[in-house]
Amino acid sequence: MINNKHGKALIIKMKKTRLVSVFLISLLLIALIAACGGNPLEKIVSEAQNEIGPIQDMLGDEMTIEISARGESTLVYTFTFLIDLDDPAALRSHLQAELEAQNAIYESLLVDLRNARVPSPEVVVEYLESDGTVIYSKTYR
Repeated sequence: MINNKHGKALIIKMKKTRLVSVFLISLLLIALIAACGGNPLEKIVSEAQNEIGPIQDMLGDEMTIEISARGESTLVYTFTFLIDLDDPAALRSHLQAELEAQNAIYESLLVDLRNARVPSPEVVVEYLESDGTVIYSKTYR
């Protein structure tokens, strides 16, 4: 159970992150279509970052999102909570459930990354506390 003053708002944010993830996947699919030549993952990330403003507005001042590449094959979504969390462990189960519900979306993204000729692609989704401590992370391969 999340027992802090932001608990209810965090649960609402978690539900919004599902919508945000779907929107991000859509943006990345558009970027995949546009990516050709060079390092496709760098181009995909660059295109997605151009569109991140409205998504950040949706998340408000309690969370940030960053899309980045690790090496030539790993696409990373980093959600960072900007508020202090009294019980990050309680939030972990909610995050895990949200990502489980989104498995098909990320698996589809992996197929698209392979089609864009990203070698051995991975997608990492990580949720961090404001100090950078990992609350929950999942890697799709």
